Amino acid sequence: MKNINKVILTGTVVGTRASTRSFTMRIATDGGSMRGRNDNVSAYPEVVFSNVREAAEYKVGDRVTVQGHISGRVTMFDGKRRHVMDVIGDKIEQTKRMLASYIDIEPVYGGGYPDDKNIVVVVGSVDHVYTVGNNQFTSVTLTTVTGKTATKNYVTALAFRRQGMAAKELKPGDTVAIAGALRTTNNKDVKIQSQSIVVLDIQKIEEKTE
Repeated sequence: MKNINKVILTGTVVGTRASTRSFTMRIATDGGSMRGRNDNVSAYPEVVFSNVREAAEYKVGDRVTVQGHISGRVTMFDGKRRHVMDVIGDKIEQTKRMLASYIDIEPVYGGGYPDDKNIVVVVGSVDHVYTVGNNQFTSVTLTTVTGKTATKNYVTALAFRRQGMAAKELKPGDTVAIAGALRTTNNKDVKIQSQSIVVLDIQKIEEKTE
């Protein structure tokens, strides 16, 4: 089974941050926002671009569509190891108005854009499964190989309710496909924003034998 590690985001640029090696962009997507359950949870994913010149052409307020992938890494925070998930932007373009495919039209006038998108699809091998509390949710970490350099990434997703029940039955080594959305959480105590994948669909893939 071929590994898949894909992110598609369509939304409005609400923040940017540049360095000499990368350009970070925060994009507001509706993403099925979880506000109402938790006021600190929203759908404002941050995307990191290595092509600084290309990404820097876009500014706050622009409507963009981004294609990318998930990259997992380990960092130190307050002397403790933390698993951090980065969204890496592979391609970015201005979102076209809905009529642009049919008639000659100005690109921007303040409306007429398609709905936001916030989609993550990952297919990989289960590394570990951990259920939190009294079946509150199940955390699933997959290993997936990404890009021409065959980089191994660890992708962690959170599964609730029915998806959580399905995730709980998984075992290390199982091949699994998940589809979900990116959620961002603002932690006021430590003044950081974390982002995670919330599972919306999950399926164990049975390997075919000859």
